[in-house]
Amino acid sequence: MSKTNPVDNIEEIAENCVAARLRSLNRMVSGIYDVSIRPLGLTISQLNILVVTGKLGTAKPKDICSILQLGPSTLSRNVDKLVSNGWIDIQPGEDGRAHVLKLSIRGSETIGRAYPAWKKAQEKAHALLGEEQAESIVAIANQVAFGKR
Repeated sequence: MSKTNPVDNIEEIAENCVAARLRSLNRMVSGIYDVSIRPLGLTISQLNILVVTGKLGTAKPKDICSILQLGPSTLSRNVDKLVSNGWIDIQPGEDGRAHVLKLSIRGSETIGRAYPAWKKAQEKAHALLGEEQAESIVAIANQVAFGKR
């Protein structure tokens, strides 16, 4: 039931909004990764696109969007950068109309070069959040997104 006092509404939202807390936490944690891998010319979003593409083998853009919860225009902007760096190849799809993405050899090498920086960022994120909380976040995200624990 909604409260009639706007000040109470403001206080409750300000103190308890899950979306605001997650967004703030996302920015803090993403910043750790972005700073770490920036020298390689990557953002954490772009690294995750490379990783998902590599994991899928050949990836339909809609599948990448679904897995990473990205909008098509966000994916497109990032893929343009990844293609221009030679990290992803665009290939025709089975039906000839759509296209699929494939991790290039250079893209695979880039993931290899990014791994030590990613690992350090991972350690910093775990230190910021606490080991148990970081593991809980991964478990919750896996449960919500993929139905697995």
